[in-house]
Amino acid sequence: MTVPRAHSGSLRFEPFRRWVPLAVWAIVILVILAIPLRILSYGFLPRDDALREAAQAVSGKSWPDILVLHPFYSVDDSYGWHLFLRVVFLGSHCSAGALVALSMVLLFAVASGAALRWLKRPEAWLIALIAAALAADLSLRFSLGRPFLLTLAGMPTILFRWHQFKSAKMMQELPGEPDGPDM
Repeated sequence: MTVPRAHSGSLRFEPFRRWVPLAVWAIVILVILAIPLRILSYGFLPRDDALREAAQAVSGKSWPDILVLHPFYSVDDSYGWHLFLRVVFLGSHCSAGALVALSMVLLFAVASGAALRWLKRPEAWLIALIAAALAADLSLRFSLGRPFLLTLAGMPTILFRWHQFKSAKMMQELPGEPDGPDM
């Protein structure tokens, strides 16, 4: 008996079957890293907080010394991020432009890749991000290099963890009797 032609062709690619998911993951991660690098290659610099944060890290001055603000606003609301940038600057002695580029790439990658850990199909997340970027100004917001992207990355993390917790709790309740008083 002969093997059908379509089946014999799929046998030829069988050794590569386990490498396809790894290749998809690698492509998704490379795309997430390539987008902000491509934006930077056009000479784009955000016009707001990322420049001030890099200036603070390079100069070592306090927040009220960088910006002219009302005394009510003298508290630095992104202290951890500014400390991180200062440590990077002191460790590498890079320029302010390099700190802005680091902020853009790192925060874009964290915000874009936050949900990847819980997904079986990372390409679906990438397609959803592209659809959201076309529908709104998501790509501009993700390329600002502002630390609010860390908070934004926390949202899918919390939601996916909540979903896992609810699913595990539901699985524990299924075999037993329902909770609550009997009626």
